[in-house]
Amino acid sequence: MAMFPIWDKQMTMVGLPMGGYMSPGRIDHGMGMGHAMGKNGLPLQPMAPGSEMSMQAIGLGDINFQAIWKVMDFHRNRLQLNYGFSVPTGSIDETMPDMAGHHVYPYDMQLGLGVPAFLTAATYLGQSEDRHWGWGVQGYATVPVGRNSQGYAWGNSFLGNGWISYNFTEAISLNFSGLGNYQGGIHGSNPVDQLSLRTAPFIAMPDIVAAWTGGEWAGVGLGVNLRMPGFASDGFQKIATSPESALQGNFLTAQIVVPCYQSWNGVQYGMGWMATVSWQWWY
Repeated sequence: MAMFPIWDKQMTMVGLPMGGYMSPGRIDHGMGMGHAMGKNGLPLQPMAPGSEMSMQAIGLGDINFQAIWKVMDFHRNRLQLNYGFSVPTGSIDETMPDMAGHHVYPYDMQLGLGVPAFLTAATYLGQSEDRHWGWGVQGYATVPVGRNSQGYAWGNSFLGNGWISYNFTEAISLNFSGLGNYQGGIHGSNPVDQLSLRTAPFIAMPDIVAAWTGGEWAGVGLGVNLRMPGFASDGFQKIATSPESALQGNFLTAQIVVPCYQSWNGVQYGMGWMATVSWQWWY
């Protein structure tokens, strides 16, 4: 750790998911989603006491396209599969100067993968007869395809999620969940980052070490769902009708996640907490 006088003190990530749905033919639903993202890194320079430097990356992340196929739907139990791909619309050219004058590319500050990726998920949903209780589990995988133009490739990522929810009314429900995530490390490296490590190893930043990427974490989450009139009250079906008001068919969710376990490769940002807010509209 003494090798790096520029030390990462804090990182803030903000994502704004936006999605839309359609129903083409026999496929139950289709979905396109993009993310407006912002990242802020705050490395600390102890060589100049009290001074700090920062980096910001703001822009559109990779856009996802997915189809949802209903495998089974029986007595308030459903099994469905997601499959799709992501388009590399997120920037991988976000740079900041290091202390040797190189414009390096911190891996954690990039907004996208730089390559297409296969997306797949399996989800089980269940609901009690009185429709007050609901439960489910989901496994989600992202598999990037090849190396990007910067000469590296992110490893595969896997997310597991299980939850139980309670509907207080047809419009409001609360859910408790357990989550686990694995992120494969980077294969290859950015040549500019490698140059910085070779020529100025004692003033480099940990963010540009490809071997110090990837890891795993597990945590618990608490969320609230707000279902506007016109959204499927039982969560299983939605009849496509013309909206009678601006709020009809809208679905708002918010969740906060606190990690219980973390294991990262090398020296990386730890996860303090994570909050997500999403908005969906069905028609």
